[in-house]
Amino acid sequence: MTRQGRVLAVYFLVINLHSTCAKTPLYVGALFPMTSLHNDAWTGGNGILPAAEMAFDHVNSAGVLNDYELRMIWNDTRGSPGWAEHIVFQFLHNQPRKIMFLGAGFSSCSTVVAALAGLEPWAIPQISYSSTSPELSIKKNYPHFYRTIPDDTSFTAPRMALLKTFDWSHVGTIFQEEDIHRTAIADLHAMFLKNGIKQISSESFREDAHAQMENLKKRGARIILANFFGKGARQVFCEAFKLRMFGAKYVWILLGYIERDWWLVNDSSITCSSQELFEAMDGHLATDYLWNTGLDTKTVYGKTVKDFVAEYESRVSPELRDVHRGYAYDAVWAMALALNRTVSQMAPGTRLDKVPYGDMALSTVLTEALRQTNFSGVTGPVGFTSKGNRAGDTQIIQMKDGKLVTVGLYRINDGVITWSGYEAITWKGGSPPPDRTKMVYELMSVSLPLFVFMAALTSLAILVSLFFLWFNIAKRNVRFIKMSSPNLNNSVLLGCTLSYFSVFLFGLDGGFVSSGYEIICASRAWTLSLGFSLAYGAMFSKTWRVHLIFTNKKLKRKVIKDRHLFAVVCVLVMADVIYLTVWQITDPMTRIVREFSEEPLDSDDLDVLLVKQLELCESNETYRWLGILCGYKGLLLLFGAFLAWETRNVTIPALNDSKYIGMSVYNVFILCVIGAPISLAMREKPDASFSIVSICIIICTSITLCLVFIPKILEMKRILLVGEHLCRTFTTNNLVVETHSTMATVDIDTERQMMELKRKIVDKDNEIRELRLRLINSSGGGKPPRKIELRSAVDITPIDTI
Repeated sequence: MTRQGRVLAVYFLVINLHSTCAKTPLYVGALFPMTSLHNDAWTGGNGILPAAEMAFDHVNSAGVLNDYELRMIWNDTRGSPGWAEHIVFQFLHNQPRKIMFLGAGFSSCSTVVAALAGLEPWAIPQISYSSTSPELSIKKNYPHFYRTIPDDTSFTAPRMALLKTFDWSHVGTIFQEEDIHRTAIADLHAMFLKNGIKQISSESFREDAHAQMENLKKRGARIILANFFGKGARQVFCEAFKLRMFGAKYVWILLGYIERDWWLVNDSSITCSSQELFEAMDGHLATDYLWNTGLDTKTVYGKTVKDFVAEYESRVSPELRDVHRGYAYDAVWAMALALNRTVSQMAPGTRLDKVPYGDMALSTVLTEALRQTNFSGVTGPVGFTSKGNRAGDTQIIQMKDGKLVTVGLYRINDGVITWSGYEAITWKGGSPPPDRTKMVYELMSVSLPLFVFMAALTSLAILVSLFFLWFNIAKRNVRFIKMSSPNLNNSVLLGCTLSYFSVFLFGLDGGFVSSGYEIICASRAWTLSLGFSLAYGAMFSKTWRVHLIFTNKKLKRKVIKDRHLFAVVCVLVMADVIYLTVWQITDPMTRIVREFSEEPLDSDDLDVLLVKQLELCESNETYRWLGILCGYKGLLLLFGAFLAWETRNVTIPALNDSKYIGMSVYNVFILCVIGAPISLAMREKPDASFSIVSICIIICTSITLCLVFIPKILEMKRILLVGEHLCRTFTTNNLVVETHSTMATVDIDTERQMMELKRKIVDKDNEIRELRLRLINSSGGGKPPRKIELRSAVDITPIDTI
């Protein structure tokens, strides 16, 4: 170099030194996690501090602040919020004044710093390079907090895009019980609801994830989104290995910023080896921050990202390097540009280094300048939302043979994932797995042959009842039939026919009827209930009339006509109508489809299950309504059984059906007690349930009809063969039957008089026994008994005294 050249070099050096010395320093208080109070905590500050120092050097060399230069005073938070608070107070009470805060690393530490720095006595803006807690987005609590790294809720949109890409609509979630994860998962759940994603199960854990993982497997979660740090990851994937929740059927979607090589850390709280953890988690997907943009992208400093990486790696040894380096570098540049914008907006003569703490005007201007900052950084375009969060792209990464590889990029402006230009995702099974076991649904219904058979059997029974109806109408004027109240017999036939008709309704389900099933549901209860009231109500009312007549001790004629008995039947029917109407209005029956069993459709493909569905007819309080109805009908049966017992000694067959009523009550009770529980227990088998219900209805109804009408038919046959009247006529010396129309009344009176005479004879026998005892007692004295002769006008019979 010539003498002139050396002089020029010395001149520029002196000028540069003079310029540097002439600049006023502005100090930034920085907080880094250099060491840890806990053995397994993150100490990334050792790799972040050099990147921040690079940024201060570049900002000052570029002359961004003209008359100022940025300088950094840093301290170690040790990963403790308490230490962070202590450092902040040191920064605030010790000179020089700190114009802004950089950090802290942990979200818990940044929360403390932001809360203190945001107070009015100081009002100091803060930018973090690694704190991702969504809580820090609450501007009311942290008005001066900003960050160059996206918060954890920024992963929600990329995760939703990932689910939609592969058509996964059923997912499970599991997270470590910490505020940062809880808030992020809550945001994710809200997006599930908006986008129609079904959350199979959401689990959280603190130390042990065994029960939570078992629950995820039990509920069939295949696509699992997880939020945790390294220790939580070891807990979860140890359980995943034990439960075999990995491989071709499962996809795990994690956070990309979990500690590096977390599965290699020796953890005494688990029983799995590092190799087992790796086997369980290999192939997982993750959403991660865009730590570096394209290597050839030029940054605000004028150099490429590749240049930044080269300089950084020359300063930091491999074991200390940290992925947050780019965010720290960009944070310093965001500070410098915001301060530069603030200087240009300040009043002439006002200097940044002279403004005291708590100057709200400066704080407001500087905070607004941060919000408007926008530049090309190492981590991509840098800008902030109204909440102070970084609005940036997200990379989709996959663990492949122990290495995290970028497989896609979620572009926040487009809302889609770009897959081209990146490695393809490696699927364990060769293709994206389904989000759940494929279900093939089969609606269980009554088989057609069974329905046809029962329908034919019921139709035959209805034809028999129609024959009985023809017989009852055709022979209604025959005295024997007339005495049995043929109009009430018609009521019995109508009720039994309704009961038969209910068999058709019980057989009509989803296999035969696609619409209007609710109407069929309600019709079943209506037909059975009304049929019972019409049939048994008529039978019991006839027996009630016989009971009233033959328990009349005053021997006064009681005229109880058929219209009185029909009134009783109508009361029972109206009670049913009112009760069923209230039921249908207040708690209507609806069609409910329930799933009962799952089994592999094909033994070779266990991912396809056959799900048996059963169509049920229920309301909210079905069993309560049925219980009241059955209780009421049961009381009616008991009352009928009581009447049948009371009139068992009436010997006029045409009048008294007590024996047949008792038999009907017995068969109804037995079949209902046996059939109802069995039918309910076999609801999963429609054929069996329908068969039991149908057989019970057909048998009960048929036995009742046969007991009522077969004896009448046989009696008519006997009368036709011997040429006699339908009923025997009871005669006495003083009884003359004058007309056919009064025959029934004469027989009733005669029967009643005979029963009264029988009672009197019994009373006289009792009086005779009592007189004998008196005679024996009056003889006394120990004398041998003597014969006493009682004589009448007809005969004299000696009676020995006892």
